[in-house]
Amino acid sequence: MAGRLGRLAGRLVDEFGGGRLSRIFTLRLMVCMGVAGFVSEVLPLQRSYWVPLTVAIVLKPDYGSVFARTLQRAIGTVVGAVAGVVLLVLVHGTWLLIPFAVLAALLPYGRSRNYGLLATFLTPLVVVLIDLLTPAGWRLAEDRLIDTLIGCAIVLVVGYAPWPMSWYAHLPQQFAQTVLDVCRYMEEALAPTPASPAAQSRMRRSTYRALADLRTEFQRTMSEPPSISRRATAWWPAVVALEQVMDAVTATAVAVSHGAVVSPDGVRQLPGTLQAISEAAAGKALTAVPELPDDETLKPITEALRALLGVLGSGERLTAHG
Repeated sequence: MAGRLGRLAGRLVDEFGGGRLSRIFTLRLMVCMGVAGFVSEVLPLQRSYWVPLTVAIVLKPDYGSVFARTLQRAIGTVVGAVAGVVLLVLVHGTWLLIPFAVLAALLPYGRSRNYGLLATFLTPLVVVLIDLLTPAGWRLAEDRLIDTLIGCAIVLVVGYAPWPMSWYAHLPQQFAQTVLDVCRYMEEALAPTPASPAAQSRMRRSTYRALADLRTEFQRTMSEPPSISRRATAWWPAVVALEQVMDAVTATAVAVSHGAVVSPDGVRQLPGTLQAISEAAAGKALTAVPELPDDETLKPITEALRALLGVLGSGERLTAHG
């Protein structure tokens, strides 16, 4: 019984555990929420729930630039709190419905333009809404400002600064490692005596998870300042081409499992190409690429590899933008 439960737990972790980036993000969010909960209990805050709420919203799981989003949230809240104070001082009662409607209409515009602009419109909208339900005066905007700034400080100090992986782009190194992951899966799936279907399935899921992490890292890098995001743009075609290589390997492995025959010599030729691509991503010039096999069953893989090599441009794209 214990062994069965252990296997079930391992299967659940394998299915839903996510990749490395997902686990790191979950850990960062848990730590920040714990600190936010502690701070909201210790400090004499009027509406302490705004602190963990700010942390959860700023450190949201879209893997964007936490630093940029935190600064935009803080600056937008400062401007919005000032606007909220002015509204609550000058307008009272049901007349607050007029600025409430205007601010609500401006929210889609702010969301489409900039996260900081969204916070600028959202802050007075929230304080006006609360004051309509429970009149509290202009100090409501002050409470919102203090709680939001505390939440932003927690994100920067606890959720950003101690995690160097969030400071810069890791695309070259991660691309190189993911290529090796695809290579290992290919060697295992197309081996003359492949592993059991369960072992192959685990390795396939692990490799696709590594590809998902690579795509996530690209998306995160693209949300960073232009000095980083401009260099990352050139990697997108390579990321897509590598995913196509993995899809071709998976399709070929399925065909082999249903009786298709591949040349062992051809299978032995393929890893050299992927290893050369990995070395190029890590900074080594891609000069002599091993010859690709001429095997009909392996044709989807060789075509996908040729497309990836074409995207990389004989190593110039990697070395120029790493």
